[in-house]
Amino acid sequence: MPTIICKTGKIPPKPPQKLTRGAQRREAILDSALRIICSEGIQNLTTRKAAEGAGITEGALYRHFSGKGEMLRCLVERLAEGSRIEKDGSTGWAGIEAFLRVRVKRVIREPELAKILFSEFMFTNEPACEDLMFQLMHRNLEELSVYFEQAQKAGELRDDIPPKTLFRLIFGPIRLVIQQWGLTEGSFPLE
Repeated sequence: MPTIICKTGKIPPKPPQKLTRGAQRREAILDSALRIICSEGIQNLTTRKAAEGAGITEGALYRHFSGKGEMLRCLVERLAEGSRIEKDGSTGWAGIEAFLRVRVKRVIREPELAKILFSEFMFTNEPACEDLMFQLMHRNLEELSVYFEQAQKAGELRDDIPPKTLFRLIFGPIRLVIQQWGLTEGSFPLE
């Protein structure tokens, strides 16, 4: 499970391998918040419910988070961190496939993410979350643009379609399939 301990409001670097007890507690709270969002919707996420789900008091939650807004920002950062892939030397179409494979495997490993992974609209009432989602989308676009250009130069993709358009053409359907998979609780194979 990816782990994020946020305070900065920016997409953080890779987290440390060994977590302190406080970091483990923060992760338990975030896991609880994610379960609530997936089962009841973001509008029903409260600090009280997140604390109960993590097996702590609401007061103890406030030792780790300033409130619902910070929990949401940390969840967005967790999504962003889990989307990072190690560079394996893939280029062109193989790079695009690797990029997508990482995301599909993550959704299969953490099915609750399927309901929110591509649901940026869920975070529109939280400006810091909007900014993070915007950063994440642009980082994905930049990374994929390199692969698109490589694939175009190699003749693997048409070269008359701009990378931004390719991004939308590829991610639109994938986004829809992952959302359908999440809403149907994995009723069809993603791989």
